[in-house]
Amino acid sequence: KLVKQFSECPECGPGFFMGKHKDRELCGNCGHTKFKGQKSKRGKKN
Repeated sequence: KLVKQFSECPECGPGFFMGKHKDRELCGNCGHTKFKGQKSKRGKKN
């Protein structure tokens, strides 16, 4: 049985995963950030 270990970016969609850090999850593509215990913030787009 397959189980997802990483969450996908809500901005970029399927196929773009959030990198896990100590206090946040970050999308390397668009910069979308989810802080643990807070609302998500959107990073700058290039």
